[in-house]
Amino acid sequence: MKNAKKTSSREVDAARLMIKISHMHRRTVEKFVSDFGVPRSQHRLLMHIERMSGAPSQSELARQLDVSGATVAVMLKKLEAAGYIERCAAAVDSRSNEITLTPAGLDVVSRTRRKFSEIDEAFFGALSDDELECFISHMEKIVAHASDTEGRKKSSSEKE
Repeated sequence: MKNAKKTSSREVDAARLMIKISHMHRRTVEKFVSDFGVPRSQHRLLMHIERMSGAPSQSELARQLDVSGATVAVMLKKLEAAGYIERCAAAVDSRSNEITLTPAGLDVVSRTRRKFSEIDEAFFGALSDDELECFISHMEKIVAHASDTEGRKKSSSEKE
């Protein structure tokens, strides 16, 4: 590790706080989602289906969520059995299914969006609008830098 910059204690503090906030937020969201009886991963899929334009296919969902097609198929089967989605053969290709939310699925998504707004307000309500804009800007900068760093590491490991 030649020329590696030594991590400062402030950077370590910042990373720990970022992880702590992320875990706290995730636990709060998971507790709320579990009250619906929908596991977090399935709930995430419901939210994603609602956000996509048109009726997405299973393969589109797998690609978008970066999971295997088999994983999506299992989650969709459970969501369909619970009455949250419907699958029907695609008009263009009868070998693939188009996924749509049922009224029950739309209701879960609508209620959770409202609750997620409340959760986010509870977490970020301590910041003024200016502070929140600054926070977002800093986090975007960190994400961009981390993405660049991650890309460079992948490139160098592929060359080896």
